[in-house]
Amino acid sequence: MKKKKYKLIPLPLFILILLFAGCETSVKNSFKVTNDAAADIVVTFRAQTISVASGQTKEIKEIPQGTYSYSTFFTVPPSATSYSSSGDVTGQVVIKAST
Repeated sequence: MKKKKYKLIPLPLFILILLFAGCETSVKNSFKVTNDAAADIVVTFRAQTISVASGQTKEIKEIPQGTYSYSTFFTVPPSATSYSSSGDVTGQVVIKAST
């Protein structure tokens, strides 16, 4: 009966493979804000004010992992008789790796 020969990967090469297999060169965390309102809105996120025009979408990219507070500001046109909002206009969002 013949014995099988196995080739072993040298330990330093194996360690390098493990170290670099999961490393990414850029942060891919992002989210989109869509404005379905009749007027512009302003979103405050990470100490930045982001204006989103009516009917437009803005993408916020390269967000590090963490928990962040946000708030949304809008004005109601003088001619409007009522208004409503969908979803939370203030709160916290948790960003995890590659979300």
